[in-house]
Amino acid sequence: MKHRLLVPLVAVVVIGIALYVGISLFLKKGESPIPPPTSTSTAMLLITSFEECAQHYPVMESYPEQCNTPDGKHFVRNVGNVLDLNDRIVNYLPQPGDLVTSPLSIEGEARGTWYFEASFPVRLVDASGTTLAQGPTQALGEWMTTEFVPYRGTLLFAAPTSATGTLILTRDDPSGMRVPEELRIPIRFR
Repeated sequence: MKHRLLVPLVAVVVIGIALYVGISLFLKKGESPIPPPTSTSTAMLLITSFEECAQHYPVMESYPEQCNTPDGKHFVRNVGNVLDLNDRIVNYLPQPGDLVTSPLSIEGEARGTWYFEASFPVRLVDASGTTLAQGPTQALGEWMTTEFVPYRGTLLFAAPTSATGTLILTRDDPSGMRVPEELRIPIRFR
C-alpha cells in the first residue's frame, strides 16, 4: 500500500524539478521576456522616443506610461510637471500629449492660492518657445480659499509650424514676491 503512494509522489517531484529547471534555463537572468522583433524593418529601427517605442512594443500600465525595448532602452511618456504640482493645480483639458486645435478649451481646478482676482494667466507656445496665444482662465467659484476651485478658459491661435508645443498655466502673483510656479503641459498640434 505504501509502495503505491510512493511511486506517484516521486513522479510528481521529478516532474516539478524538470519544470523548474526548464523554466529557469528559458528565463535566464538579464534576458528580456519580450522577444526581439521578427521583421527586418522593425529590427533596423533606431528607437529614440516613447512614441516610437509605443508603436512597436508593449506599454506598461503606469502613469506616466513607460515602454522598454528588447535592447534595454527605457522610455517614459512626457507629462510635463503635472505630477509635481498636482497638490496645487490639476488640468483636465487638455491632457499631456493631447492633439489640440483652435479654439483650445482649458479646464481644471486649482487651489485658491493659484488665483488673483479670480483668474490666472495661461499661455500656449510652440516647440521653439514662440507664444501662439495667451489669456486668462476664470475661476468658476469662490476663489478666496485654500481649497480647489474649478477654472475654465479658451485660447484662439493660428496654425503653428511645429508639431508639438506646451500649454503653460502660471500661478498669478502681481506682487512678484512668491517663487514663480508654472504648470507645463506638453501637447501636440493637428
